[in-house]
Amino acid sequence: LVGRINEIVKLEVSIHPITSPDTLDIVLYSEFNSYEDLNAYATHPEHLKVGEFIKSVCDTRSAVDYEI
Repeated sequence: LVGRINEIVKLEVSIHPITSPDTLDIVLYSEFNSYEDLNAYATHPEHLKVGEFIKSVCDTRSAVDYEI
């Protein structure tokens, strides 16, 4: 999505970030300059396509948005 969605400042994907039965398998970390940019990303057609794929291959999903 980097290069396709201008509002993305940083995007990282980590697979098996910590090996433990209580952790997630995949983590997506992303940064945006504002909540408006986050909302533009969240509603962008390219992001929505990826979201549909993720829903088809995942049992559970969690999201946390926070401001620094």
